[in-house]
Amino acid sequence: MLFLLSCQGAEHQDSYLKKLISSHNKSLKDVEVCYLIAQDRCIHCLDISAQFIRKHSNNPKILFIITNVIGSKELRLKYGQDFVIGENIIIDTKNIAIHHKMIESNPVVFFLDNHAKITKQISVSPSKLKNMLAEIEKAI
Repeated sequence: MLFLLSCQGAEHQDSYLKKLISSHNKSLKDVEVCYLIAQDRCIHCLDISAQFIRKHSNNPKILFIITNVIGSKELRLKYGQDFVIGENIIIDTKNIAIHHKMIESNPVVFFLDNHAKITKQISVSPSKLKNMLAEIEKAI
């Protein structure tokens, strides 16, 4: 796993994450993990993540953000009509995460403290994604 967090970076990522969340009228209350994935960057990663997202689509401890979305209709066709429905799923149609370089190509996992501050940020390679999802599941 690759850790990509510096003191200055953490402060900016916190503000970008909060901007993204508030633009969708959501809250980070009770959220321990934010899982950020781009629809068009790692199709394999989204395929692996789909079942995990569906399983935890109403778990208040995790927030899923899907960015660089080609179309939510395409997501529904590929993964099912209920795929993007959930209180803890954000479809970042404004591509705030991409614009602020919160994600490059691999999924990014943000671990948050009790004050909704990022404590750890991990860019997860496709080969390690299943292990990371298992770690997240244990944590939440």
